[in-house]
Amino acid sequence: MGSNERGELRRRGRMNDVWILLVSALSALTFLGAMVGLLAAFDGKPIFDSGAITLNTVVAILSTFSKAAIISAVSFAISQAKWVVFSSGRRRLLDFDRIDAASQGPLGSLNLLFNSQVRDM
Repeated sequence: MGSNERGELRRRGRMNDVWILLVSALSALTFLGAMVGLLAAFDGKPIFDSGAITLNTVVAILSTFSKAAIISAVSFAISQAKWVVFSSGRRRLLDFDRIDAASQGPLGSLNLLFNSQVRDM
């Protein structure tokens, strides 16, 4: 395999990564819009209750899907940022730990955001 073919595969792989991120972000917005539209449609009207499925159930499902899509997009972006940072040269292992902690919760994200040593990436 020549270097030109490898470069084409690498570029195509990056474009697939961008599509994954875009699909996650757009699906999160779609679920959020569906939830807002559903709540707006039933504003001031009697709430349906067919036994197994209620308005609250549908809103909870849409909310969960929206949150899952947002989490997927954010974790994907953080993992790509980690790859970019560590593929560009030597870094400290502590930087890797801080970036990894940012993908696991809000406290790690704040630690990464306000850490001046990692900010110089």
